[in-house]
Amino acid sequence: MSRRAKLRLLAVVYLTGAATAFACAWWLFSPPATTPEENRYGLIENWAEEAAPIIAANPPFQLVDAEGNAIVQDNANANVRLWDGVVKARGSHLRNYPQQVGDCVSFGVKNAVEYLFAADGERDFREVHPSYFYGYARVIVGKGAVRGDGAVGAWGATAARDGGALFFTDNGVPAYQGSLARAWGKDGPPKAFVDIAKTRRVKTIAPVKTAVQCRDAICNGYPVTVASMFGTTDIRERDGRMVARRNTQWAHQMCCLGYDGRGPVAYFYVLNSWGEAAHPRPLQGEPPGGFWVTIDDMQWITSTGDCWSFSDLDGFPARELDFNVFGQAKREARAVADARKTTLSF
Repeated sequence: MSRRAKLRLLAVVYLTGAATAFACAWWLFSPPATTPEENRYGLIENWAEEAAPIIAANPPFQLVDAEGNAIVQDNANANVRLWDGVVKARGSHLRNYPQQVGDCVSFGVKNAVEYLFAADGERDFREVHPSYFYGYARVIVGKGAVRGDGAVGAWGATAARDGGALFFTDNGVPAYQGSLARAWGKDGPPKAFVDIAKTRRVKTIAPVKTAVQCRDAICNGYPVTVASMFGTTDIRERDGRMVARRNTQWAHQMCCLGYDGRGPVAYFYVLNSWGEAAHPRPLQGEPPGGFWVTIDDMQWITSTGDCWSFSDLDGFPARELDFNVFGQAKREARAVADARKTTLSF
């Protein structure tokens, strides 16, 4: 073998070894595509007991008109998907990366807040940090009572309202990691970040106790976190979509972002926090990593669970959503609310 051939062979071996080493390092140190089984949940054992007084202290979800009077809408046959506006304006879905520890509550809140803020063009689709909600909920709202992983849906909703939201683009904010979630879940988020986040509070939260309340919230642009014992090992195609059947238990929080009542069965779209590949591929352009549930299952979730709707306005004003004019529905509703406050001040 010539000297040149030997050098060529050595180069191939070296490059192959380097590529193999790089692949191994990437496999070892990159975040998993889906959440490992042991870290998939995150409601503490007595979550219902802890949530009860917070639920009782907050008025239930109710739509209001421009004068602040309670109203009833007929949204039974509506079709509203809160990701439509995001995709139209951004060109793609928001990221759905997996939780790494038992911090599902913070991811349910994160998803709700991101889609709530996305309806306001001023927010510019900035991602919010789930670990901030996790730390604020456990330490400031929950008073540090939990030692292991986990939180309560009502704590997470309160954190979004009282503590606000931290953006990844804020100065000095670290990337999400399970170790960071546990550190902030033990000691709380740094005070400097709390001071920043409190400038972006969710204005109103309300417990959601029925599927109709959940439907009306979604149809008016208000995402809903859903913490319950709903669980499934059966997700299959039904009515042209991937539908989950309740057949097991998860102590888990997710987020509801869509409603479709056009067919004989009404469905809700639930986004999970286990990664985009955790569940079967969506069939209708939904954000990957979620599934549809029937209205009967959503009634079970809301009536037995710890579920919350979020508003970036004072209360929950009824509004027409126009995703072709992104952010306009939110701005118009805010203008109506501001005018009502001005009228009441005279």
